[in-house]
Amino acid sequence: MQSAYPGARVEKGGSRLTVLFRYVGNLISPFKSDLGNDNPCETATFYDCFPLGILLAVMVRRRSEKWDRLTVALLGLSVFFGLYAVLGFPKGLSKLLLLSNSQSLRAFIAMSFVNLLLLLRSFALLREQKEGLGVIRSLVVAGIFGVSLGYYAFRWEYPRFTPVLVLLCVAALIFTGYWALRGKRVFCVTLIVLSLLMGATVNPVRQGLGPFENNSLGEAVRTCETEEGGKWLAVSNQWMIGDYLIAYGAPTINCTNTYMNPELWSVVDPAGEYEEVYNRYSHITVSLTTSEKPVIELMYADSIALELPVSMLRPLNVRYVVSDQDLGVYSNEDVSFEIAYENSNLTFRIYRLDYGETQ
Repeated sequence: MQSAYPGARVEKGGSRLTVLFRYVGNLISPFKSDLGNDNPCETATFYDCFPLGILLAVMVRRRSEKWDRLTVALLGLSVFFGLYAVLGFPKGLSKLLLLSNSQSLRAFIAMSFVNLLLLLRSFALLREQKEGLGVIRSLVVAGIFGVSLGYYAFRWEYPRFTPVLVLLCVAALIFTGYWALRGKRVFCVTLIVLSLLMGATVNPVRQGLGPFENNSLGEAVRTCETEEGGKWLAVSNQWMIGDYLIAYGAPTINCTNTYMNPELWSVVDPAGEYEEVYNRYSHITVSLTTSEKPVIELMYADSIALELPVSMLRPLNVRYVVSDQDLGVYSNEDVSFEIAYENSNLTFRIYRLDYGETQ
C-alpha cells in the first residue's frame, strides 16, 4: 500500500454504459484475439443476461403481495455497483465505501455476478408462480431484448465481429430470453450449455499447455537454467517476455514486478532519484545502451521503460539475456555476448554473458 501505484491510486468509478452489455460477445470472444484494448481481466464478465433478471423480478413482484427479500438485496447491490461503474462516485465517497482501489471496468465483474444471481433467483420465483408470459409476448419481448442489446454491444464493444458472429450471439440471447420469460426449464439447460461452451473454449483450457511444453526456445531456457543457472534479463519491447522466462523457471530480473525490486533498482538508481517511477506494480521493458547513465521512463501507470547501461550487467549478476535484437554489438572488454541458442524460425535468441577479469 506504500507504492506509488496502485497503493496511492484512488479510483472514482465511471465508464461507458455499453459495458453492461459486454457479456453478449462471450460466446465468440474465446475464438477472437482482436477484442479491443482492454485487459482480459477487464473484458471478462459473467453471462448475466442483463437486464433480463430485473425484468423477471418485476414480473414476479406484480404477481405477489410483497417483494422477495433476497431479490431486493440483489437489486440493491446491482444498482449500487452499476452507479459506481457507470456514473462514478465522488472521491470521498469512494474511499468511504472502500471502492477507491477498484477500477470501474473490474467493478462490472462484481455487478455481472450479482445480476446472474438475481436472474436465477427471479427465475426460480417465476417457476413457483407457474405464470410465465405467453408464447407471442415472450417472442416479442425476447426479440426486442436480443436485437437491441446485440446492436449496442456489437456497435460499441465488439465492432470487429462479422455479421454472422453477431447474428449467432443475438440468436443465443433471443433463445435464452424467450425460455426465461416462459418460465420453462429449457432456460436453465440453455444457460448450462452456454456456460460450458464459453468456459471450455477459453484459450488456456482449449489450448492446454502445449504451446509451453512443445516450445524449442522454452526448452533451451530450461536447459540453460538447469545446467548452469544464473540471473536472466529480457531485452525486448515486449514486456511479457520476462514473464515467459519465469514460466520455465528462469529467475528474471525484469519480469512483472508485483512490488519494487530493490535488487535491481539499488544498482540502477542508488540515490533513489526515480523512486516515484519504479516504486509500483510494473511491467518493465529493457533496452541496452553504451551510455553510463540509465534512463528510467514511466510509460503508463504500470509500465516502465529502462535503458540499461551494459556496464551494469555485471553488478546485477546477469548470466543470460533473451532478446529479439542483435546484442553482439554490445560486446566489449568487460563483457561478451555469446549466442547460447538460436533458431532460424524464431526471432529470439539466448545470449550467455562472459565477463572479463576485474581490474
